[in-house]
Amino acid sequence: MAALVLGVVAVATVVLSFAFAALALTLARHSAPPASPPAPASAPVEATATESMSGFIAEIERLAALRERGALTDKEFATQKAKVLAGG
Repeated sequence: MAALVLGVVAVATVVLSFAFAALALTLARHSAPPASPPAPASAPVEATATESMSGFIAEIERLAALRERGALTDKEFATQKAKVLAGG
């Protein structure tokens, strides 16, 4: 009879330990501090904008060099520059 009581107490202890661990985990998840807000996305956007602007400038400089060499007329230069600035 004593062995049966000890067995029941042992099982109850295991079950209660598991229940306590599950409760502690649940409370830890609900009381955790909120996640920090994501870093502002301005850095990649600024980098992309800078790269785009550098690309525009490089292309316009290339067109200007062609105009200076006589490969483009002033009108052709203006047309191509407008296309570059429009993103096309």
